[in-house]
Amino acid sequence: MFPVLYFILTILISYSLSQNEDINEKDSVIAITRWSLAAYEWIINLNCSDQSYFTEETCLLAKENNQTNYRVYGSELVPGQKYGVVFPESESKYKHFHDGVLVLDPFPETSFGHPIAAFYVDINFNTSKCDSMKGFFIEGNACLQPISRNYFNMNMRNYRPKMRSAICPNCGEVIFLPLVYLQNEHPIQNNDRLHCFSTIPGFNKACPQLRPKSETDRIPCDPILTNRNCRFFETHLQHQCSTVMACDQAILISGGWNRQFSDISTLNNVRNIRRLLLLHGYVEENIVTYYANGPEEAQNSEEVTSPYRSASMKSRIRNQIRTLCDIDQCTDTLFIYMNSPTRPDGASLLWDSFNNGVYDDAEIYTAKELMRDVAYCKSNRVVIMADQNYGEALVAAAEAKLLALENVIIFTANEYFNWNTTKDRITKQLMKAENGDLCLQDFKNVCKSQMLEKLS
Repeated sequence: MFPVLYFILTILISYSLSQNEDINEKDSVIAITRWSLAAYEWIINLNCSDQSYFTEETCLLAKENNQTNYRVYGSELVPGQKYGVVFPESESKYKHFHDGVLVLDPFPETSFGHPIAAFYVDINFNTSKCDSMKGFFIEGNACLQPISRNYFNMNMRNYRPKMRSAICPNCGEVIFLPLVYLQNEHPIQNNDRLHCFSTIPGFNKACPQLRPKSETDRIPCDPILTNRNCRFFETHLQHQCSTVMACDQAILISGGWNRQFSDISTLNNVRNIRRLLLLHGYVEENIVTYYANGPEEAQNSEEVTSPYRSASMKSRIRNQIRTLCDIDQCTDTLFIYMNSPTRPDGASLLWDSFNNGVYDDAEIYTAKELMRDVAYCKSNRVVIMADQNYGEALVAAAEAKLLALENVIIFTANEYFNWNTTKDRITKQLMKAENGDLCLQDFKNVCKSQMLEKLS
């Protein structure tokens, strides 16, 4: 008798919970639809010459963009719960908590970082309280508070405040998705509460295809960082230098940063570039890929010679580049491919090794560091393909060390302070050469370049 009653009760409770989950999901979609429409209207009505959320150029581009191009991210409604937010640029987590978080991405076809519009949402605010928070009031007693450049400190500590806007005018914009967490949780990437919504009427219907959560939740094994033994990585740096002749070498770097940024397309990029190089004569063991927290084939590999490494291994990336550059007659062409989320100063975000949503010096690879690593390189030629935003920052860093970089050629997708270029532009152009000749001269008309006269 009792087992039967227990079984029936279990079914009823499970059914009730599933119904509540459906209701919460529907309520979230309804609420986020209302918030998104209000946020979009706010952007459209901005006075671009008198606001502190975007540069004037970005503001005008966002207003010109069609609503159906805007991608929507948000936190689901959880009764009785509030959310905290961490931005990669933050020096510490923002201490206040809110009923919801909303992000509108006006430029989803471009790489991160690019400007986005982020909002805190609080329910049951009155108009005066909303005004005091510099927000705007919408139907349903919700107050949307646009997140401006003043909400957090950018990691531009090496520059005096008066110099920052001149050196990097985009540095005050919100350019990365935040890590969103519940008030009763610790802010960790594995529990990120920010989700893309493809069902909001009138907005973008496509969300990025993310890697399986079981894959992105794995902590990468880096013996230098974690002081642990790693079964699938070498215990020392290997280089494949022939005693007979110099070989072509390639290092592919795709930092990924977190689950949101390391979607399937980023993994496909490094796989495609790797395949392309093999087709054009590169030897398999001479192509090393540093990708996010390591794709599944690397994480499950028993082989110490696995071609994939985690991009959390910054010290190994730099050591490998330096090793290849320091050995005489080792490398003919050193090819470096870069496809990571990027700061306006050209720094590439690697993997969030500490899983806390905030980058530190061990989790970014700056333009200056890269130029120091390839300076006076003994390779016959160093080719850097930077298929990421703010690539001209690499050129700017190179121009400061021209005498040390005479054999370095840099290809970038856009201008120094510009992010507005189609995602993976260079990669797609490279793949057109999959069944034909791969000639660097062909890239003159599709991307910016440094020292192209050396190719003639």
